[in-house]
Amino acid sequence: MKKFYLLLVAAFIAVTAFAQQPLGKAQRSSSDIGMPVQTKVNHNLKKGFTKQSASMSGPRRIQGDPNNIIQSPPETAEIKYYQRSGYYHAVDKDTDFPYSYYEAEQSGVVTIAYDGNDVYFQHLLADVDIDTWVKGTIDGNTITIPLGQFISYSESNNYGKYLTMAEVSDHLVPAGEEDFVATNDTEATEITYTIDGNTIIQNGTNANYTLTTAWSDDEYVYYWGSQGGEYETVLTLDEGYTPPQLVVLPEGVEPEEWTLEGTYITSGASPEKYNVMVAVDGDDIYVSGLAYYFQEAFLKGTIVENQVIFEAGQLVGEDDYGSEYMVGYDGNSITDIVFDYDANAQTLTQKTNYIIENSSQNTLDFWGYWINVTISAEVEELVAIQLPDGIETEPYKLNAKVEEEAYETEVLVGFDGVDVYFVGLSDILPEGVTKATKNNYGQYVVPANQYVGTNNYDFFFTDFNSEELEDIVFEYDEATNTFSTDQYYLNVSRSSLLYYEKYTDVTITKTPSVSTAISAIDADSQVRYYDLQGRIVDANSKGVFVKQITLSDGTVKNTKVVRK
Repeated sequence: MKKFYLLLVAAFIAVTAFAQQPLGKAQRSSSDIGMPVQTKVNHNLKKGFTKQSASMSGPRRIQGDPNNIIQSPPETAEIKYYQRSGYYHAVDKDTDFPYSYYEAEQSGVVTIAYDGNDVYFQHLLADVDIDTWVKGTIDGNTITIPLGQFISYSESNNYGKYLTMAEVSDHLVPAGEEDFVATNDTEATEITYTIDGNTIIQNGTNANYTLTTAWSDDEYVYYWGSQGGEYETVLTLDEGYTPPQLVVLPEGVEPEEWTLEGTYITSGASPEKYNVMVAVDGDDIYVSGLAYYFQEAFLKGTIVENQVIFEAGQLVGEDDYGSEYMVGYDGNSITDIVFDYDANAQTLTQKTNYIIENSSQNTLDFWGYWINVTISAEVEELVAIQLPDGIETEPYKLNAKVEEEAYETEVLVGFDGVDVYFVGLSDILPEGVTKATKNNYGQYVVPANQYVGTNNYDFFFTDFNSEELEDIVFEYDEATNTFSTDQYYLNVSRSSLLYYEKYTDVTITKTPSVSTAISAIDADSQVRYYDLQGRIVDANSKGVFVKQITLSDGTVKNTKVVRK
């Protein structure tokens, strides 16, 4: 499967669809994890394959059959587990993109199945956690594995990854450049290992000649993501190792339904809110739903004072892409998953920087990750602002920039003592009401992240100061009846900035009344009211409408009207 970088940078991903829908499973990645603090919602996350690789060489004789990838060894095979050591080329994330590589130490478990003279390896390659197998043969104390065996394949794209050897020069330049110096050794046909008691030693590899994979369609060597080739590998038998198992609730423990809210990130950010199951059993706590693609799977945590600690590497499921595990990540290394825990409020609040849905227990190779997660037994009900009874509103013109594009719409503004109410600060919620209160400086202030309504997402209006959400402050010029502010966001997160739209250079100015703009409305003038779907409605209907006046000379004037 071909990986790609999740480059969540300031060039935010454009919104391509509004309706919320479950995410498709995108490619896992070993790239940088991290969200810019000003984060734009992406609504078009889909599963697919994206090709990123290094250098091309001549054609090789591929010995494997992509239609017969080994999914499991024979049932009669004896399974043993080995701890791996040795080296591989890892991406240097301290350098600017495109990255260069350095020597890193291998870790993790290799599963080997013995069936007579046949031997099967799962996770043969360091940092490639695809759960398929490759086959070798034993002759004396030598294991021979043919190269060219496929470990993954995409039928829809008609290419896959197969075992190969790579020739690597002393200078590892960034992947993707034309002179990248890891090239496919198309002449190599096999790799051998020597059995020495409880160890299995890889033969013939070094920093300049590595075991890796290549793409079957163009023969590019796979030097991308967090890894390159591996070399000087030693596998040591671990008789005490027990493979991970799915967490099972203890007998008699009954879970309760809580609500998870947070932001899940793959190739973009998606606000999520759904029900999960939580069970407390003494100092143990069980939580489902943190694995986005295996939402029924439980994680087991331990309550330690006011925190809950979930041990990293818990198995949550297996599908066509392999096994998945949940781990924490602090920006540098894999960690346990930690939540702050308020037992009285029955609330878990994410403390670990990132909660990773990963394809490995100990190496970063992820499908997606969470930020800003809360899990609560009771979720505070959101209540939208309503226009006070009897308030009179007048049409104002809102001008701004949205994603640097000119934006104009009509809003309704009503004053009520020191408060002012805006109707329709965003076309996403044309009936949404926003309340601002006059301060001692004559400014009108909207409290940070004021809830405005729901339209597939919960929406909030807020400003942001590079670190936290803050109030929107409108300057008000009474002489020109104009409100102005530098920016505000239409946000979809309760606790952090995950914005749907950003408005900058905002002015809201009172428009001339119809009686001022039109010298006379004669008897032949026609007045109609339309709802927001363009249907004609009764003049006394309640809601948000467009009032259309057509004069006898054909002039048409439209104004927005709100009736409660």
